[in-house]
Amino acid sequence: MTPISPGGVPVLECRGVVKRYGPLLAVDTVDLSVTAGEVVGLVGKNGAGKSSLIKVLTGAVQPDSGQLLMSGEEVSFRGPGDSRSRGVGCVHQELNLIEQATIAENIALGGGYPHSPVGLVNWRGLHARAQELMDAVDIGHVHPRTPVSALTAVQRRQVMIASALWHIPKVLILDEPTASLSEHEVVILHGIVKRLQERGTAIIYVSHRLDEVIGITDRVVVMRDGAVVEEERTEALDKPRLVEMITGGAVPTEPPLRGDAGSGEVVLRVDGVTSDKSPHPASFEVRAGEILGLAGLVGSGRSELLRAIYGADDRRSGEVTVFGEAVPDRPAASLRAGLAFLSEDRLHAGLVTGFSIGRNITFASMDRFRVSSWLPVPSRRRERDEARSKVAELSVKASSVDQPVLSLSGGNQQKVLMARWLATEPRVLLLDEPTLGIDVEAKAEIYDLLRKLAARGFALVVVSSEFPELELLCTRALVMREGRIVAELEGRSVTEANLLHHCFDARVEA
Repeated sequence: MTPISPGGVPVLECRGVVKRYGPLLAVDTVDLSVTAGEVVGLVGKNGAGKSSLIKVLTGAVQPDSGQLLMSGEEVSFRGPGDSRSRGVGCVHQELNLIEQATIAENIALGGGYPHSPVGLVNWRGLHARAQELMDAVDIGHVHPRTPVSALTAVQRRQVMIASALWHIPKVLILDEPTASLSEHEVVILHGIVKRLQERGTAIIYVSHRLDEVIGITDRVVVMRDGAVVEEERTEALDKPRLVEMITGGAVPTEPPLRGDAGSGEVVLRVDGVTSDKSPHPASFEVRAGEILGLAGLVGSGRSELLRAIYGADDRRSGEVTVFGEAVPDRPAASLRAGLAFLSEDRLHAGLVTGFSIGRNITFASMDRFRVSSWLPVPSRRRERDEARSKVAELSVKASSVDQPVLSLSGGNQQKVLMARWLATEPRVLLLDEPTLGIDVEAKAEIYDLLRKLAARGFALVVVSSEFPELELLCTRALVMREGRIVAELEGRSVTEANLLHHCFDARVEA
């Protein structure tokens, strides 16, 4: 297709770029450009080729053919450091920080630490520059010497954005920058984007949140199967049209009906549970066949409560029971009792990145695959059979269960994690951001899976930063604010507007 000319010499341009991984054509003859002060949305389903193209643009991999140009001159990036030095900054979707290092050290990493005349690190200069960038991304209230390990997921993402701004880039690539951010933090990020745009920075904005793509970009480029298939000025688009472009066909605008409220017996009971990270007592019940939503702004304590329930964080007080039986606050005990916990951090607290798809699915339930009841040796055949069964059940798009899990798209990686916990034969699923960073089609598949699990009598608790998702899935939702459950909504009252009202309305009593 003929790309839309944005006018002026592109700051960054690729012409006919091709990247193969063996027989897989990951990037198929892509033409893409972005000019100074322009925000280009890059969208497509997981597996469409966006991540592979970003790796080419940032020098992480070399293209097999085609050209890269900056300001009209052909370039060849020898690696990410080379691309950064030439003015290409990138904030990746996955958190990529050194937890033992401080915020300031992480911000300067890759950009070059300031030095004194005798060659020593200028710590005062480092901290001053870090503080300036932290103020720009609204974490100036945290000390630059704070270790990253002490930060929340949101604060870590803000540190990554600050790091990309260490040297003001000519081109900034933002890959899912608002994943799991609250509305307030999204506004802050968009303000940063607008300021950079006004200064002439060219921005490539990658996001599955189509409303914000339409709201912040000048032009949208759609990829499918490794190729650019459509391109349009944003002013001519609306969300249904953009979804159609991404999926290759019209998608029903009316969401499917939510399932019935759980009417079975109480499966999970949480009674006065607290932890160091979730200090306010929380109590609720979940019945068989129910999908309970847990809403709140980022920092409201949703994830911390799930971790306390599961035993990932030590409980200070309270009790968790499954079918009336008390569950000790240890993950192993929770698994034995039928509790499973899907973390929001897919790569660092979920997948074992060095394992295959099959081993990622089975390693949490290895006791089920022993050669015999008395011999603690796993049966490779039984493992493979279980993995293949779960891959088929969840429609994981893979050629083999022996395939590396990191070769999958984000949506399929999430299905592998779901498969892992289903292989443990749980009764309760605690799901923290189950559709984080996955595309429209993969989300629909996850929604369908959750409804089917509820219909089979599972009890589900779903945390999501996307309130329309909770409105779509849940017949009951609890709203958290500042670590407390402040509201309970049921039936038709579970709407985005109502959830937001209770998140912000300080008059609602705990």
